[in-house]
Amino acid sequence: MSPRRPRAHLNSDLSVARLQEAFTLQGWTAEVLGKDYGEDLLVRIFDDGEATPYTFYVQVKSTETLSRYTRKGGGYVRYPISLDHLEHWLKFSDPVFLVIWDRETGGAVWDMIQETSLPVDTSGVKAKILVPMRNSLDGQGLERMRTQTVSRHRRLNREQRGSEILVDLLSESMNAEVSYDSQAGIMVIEHHDGNMEMRLFGATLELMHWMAKERDSTPEEVFRHVIRSAAETVLSIEAGTPYEYRNSDGSVTICHTAEEWASCIKAGEDYVGWVEEMPDD
Repeated sequence: MSPRRPRAHLNSDLSVARLQEAFTLQGWTAEVLGKDYGEDLLVRIFDDGEATPYTFYVQVKSTETLSRYTRKGGGYVRYPISLDHLEHWLKFSDPVFLVIWDRETGGAVWDMIQETSLPVDTSGVKAKILVPMRNSLDGQGLERMRTQTVSRHRRLNREQRGSEILVDLLSESMNAEVSYDSQAGIMVIEHHDGNMEMRLFGATLELMHWMAKERDSTPEEVFRHVIRSAAETVLSIEAGTPYEYRNSDGSVTICHTAEEWASCIKAGEDYVGWVEEMPDD
């Protein structure tokens, strides 16, 4: 007997194709992402044929009938997603829109995952996103998606600019060179006498405290060990010994230069996941 294609796979492909068509008719581009990415589409907004800097991701879910997830009189769709996926998408700077496509009617409803219209229910094994039925994927709905995308991008840009201004003021008041990486959670203060200070924040600081507790040490000692280990790795690579970097999915990347190793570290962000998995005290 010839292998049969599951109906769920057909619905999934149809839903992606329908959404790609809707975004294209709006004058935007919609790139279909590979199965390994976790998101289905990357959409770039164009205004009257002119490219804009605004992009967003789309996670498409399909169903035979949307009524399966609606509650009578509720006015919304209650759709389950895994908590891991929710945590993953909440880290995105670009908006991520959950779009639920109804094969029965050909319509769809949507909401931005990072800024949902209604509170997310995380009380169960899976998170439940409450998607308002009024968020239909018609012309007005697409315009609202554009408005929300532009608003989020601009707000994040204002926050970034604000942090840059604060760093400049701090440099001036301390008479030192101050640099701050908000993603890494590291501030470096270089004094004119040659001394250097480092301050840790957020996930990086939490990780140092956890490692210190596990090693019965101090965060300062742990951080010095991390810096020393990184320096030894770079020197070893530059001496001609390739470094095997193990990715979060279990695959291995062979790094032949310090730049390749640094790119793996930056792209992996494994420490963030590590912090999230740390047991409570």
